Amino acid sequence: MLQQIAQEAMDRHQLLFVRIRHSVGEVPVGDASVLVQVIGIHRKETFEATAEIMDRLKKKVPIWKQEVWESGATWKDGSVVDPSA
Repeated sequence: MLQQIAQEAMDRHQLLFVRIRHSVGEVPVGDASVLVQVIGIHRKETFEATAEIMDRLKKKVPIWKQEVWESGATWKDGSVVDPSA
């Protein structure tokens, strides 16, 4: 999914390079969990592409959907995570 998002952004914004990396496992609060690198000819298109990539990651990639609390874990929609699933 990350590679697909990167390729679509490259095609849509005529970018030279896109790299997307995301942490695996638990990420402490305040730590960076995602890296997006974008190289393009024009600054405006490069910034727009970066914002678009982040928006698509948040909407399409399941890594953004689970939140862990001291009392347990929930999915972003508020439903409880079933640890046996």
